[in-house]
Amino acid sequence: MWSDTLPPGQLAAVSKAGTDPAATASTTEVMMGLGATFVITPVKTGRVAAIVGGTCANDSANGGLNITGRYGTGTAAANGAAATSYQVWSTTQKYFMTSAKDVSGFTVIGGFTGEPLGTPMWFDVSIAATGGGNASVADTQCLLWEL
Repeated sequence: MWSDTLPPGQLAAVSKAGTDPAATASTTEVMMGLGATFVITPVKTGRVAAIVGGTCANDSANGGLNITGRYGTGTAAANGAAATSYQVWSTTQKYFMTSAKDVSGFTVIGGFTGEPLGTPMWFDVSIAATGGGNASVADTQCLLWEL
């Protein structure tokens, strides 16, 4: 794995694995608290591409979840924080689990331009439990790079 502490003249890049956050029963999206780990600091262009992947589940039969990629600067969002305060960087993905604890893989992809150079940016996902149960993500990993 590499981090964004690269020699001068090179674009920033980060590849890290996250810890498994607590599940949520919230029917509105809440943050998963991965942003303290998934951080990049643009150094040359302010154009950042992001991929966050892992597994997702709901512990209830006929439950599901929605997952959206979000980012910010400053202090990263805590697990369970309301998602509405944070910028979206991906399309919301919707999952449905027919059996309790079905596990699916997920990948959220996105990017943007015009971010301030030298300002650390954190990346996270927000999830909502749809159809009841407790929704969760696990085995998360990210790839962030400046273009």
